[in-house]
Amino acid sequence: MGLTQQLPIDEKHTYPREYLEKNIAILLGGRAAEEIILHDFTTGAGNDIERATNLARKMVCEWGMSDKMGPLSYGKKEEQSFWVGSLPLIRITVKIRQKTLMRKLY
Repeated sequence: MGLTQQLPIDEKHTYPREYLEKNIAILLGGRAAEEIILHDFTTGAGNDIERATNLARKMVCEWGMSDKMGPLSYGKKEEQSFWVGSLPLIRITVKIRQKTLMRKLY
């Protein structure tokens, strides 16, 4: 099939939201190409989708980059105690924000 690859930025530790959104769009490019060319989906974009989802989750939950959720941290993936004790509405809202970001960039 195909391959997308990104070069690392020299020891950069902070990234603007626009840069992160462009990375998600690049990661979803393989899936979009399958849809356009093959009119079907394969497992080929699986890792890219996983990485894009993880990046979107971090943007919403860890880095406060969601306009609707605000500049709050909703815990890291490893912090399961947050998700166990949080209100279902917060969990659902986080998932909706993450999904909205992914769809916008797809």
